[in-house]
Amino acid sequence: MVVTVFGAALGLAEDWKVPSTNALLRMAGASVFVLIGYYSLIEAMRTAEISAVAPFRYSVVLWAMLLGFLVFGEVPDLATITGSVVVIGAGLYTLHRERVAHRRSVSARRDVSVSSR
Repeated sequence: MVVTVFGAALGLAEDWKVPSTNALLRMAGASVFVLIGYYSLIEAMRTAEISAVAPFRYSVVLWAMLLGFLVFGEVPDLATITGSVVVIGAGLYTLHRERVAHRRSVSARRDVSVSSR
């Protein structure tokens, strides 16, 4: 809501230009691919194990940097790379920790069921 309000307010101060047909087609194409990507990610989260899907979520950061470089010629600075490493590292560590905890709980349940026989 805040983004919409501030966007509208700041938009009044902008000098608006009608995008070219080429730019509109590119935006439409990008919108279709983003829609497909988000829909696929949502479906994957609904049906797959989170530990299988999570690495693909973090690959978005790498793809964004790669495409930013290839399409716009942007070279990620040290702060961008450092922040990306921290975010991806924290996510992967959390994923690893959850896998270890899951294995321990499965092992504990197995031990309880074997000892109760």
